[in-house]
Amino acid sequence: MSKKPKEQHVQIDTLLSHRTQQGMVQVIWGREKSQLDPATARQLGAQLLEAAEAAETDEGMWRFGKEHLEFDDAGAAQLMSAFRHFRQQVMEKNIKSAVPAEYQTKEGSA
Repeated sequence: MSKKPKEQHVQIDTLLSHRTQQGMVQVIWGREKSQLDPATARQLGAQLLEAAEAAETDEGMWRFGKEHLEFDDAGAAQLMSAFRHFRQQVMEKNIKSAVPAEYQTKEGSA
């Protein structure tokens, strides 16, 4: 597995846009700075939480394969890949069932 990336300071603040007079969320990460409207900030936050959960699950699946099933790296990677595929199918099914039929496209997604 690769080394963990160097930790960078992340700062999140709120501000009122002088131009639009609307509330914004400012994210500063290292040298990068971005301003997001509240809806986009909420969407990003939800995606970060989902990705963090998936990352922890991936790590647990890898360790389970290696420590309890005694798989080699290739076997643990295959187990993790199969689980990721399964997780994606479940997520797509959950999204599809949450979107009313009149808003779904022919492919079945919103």
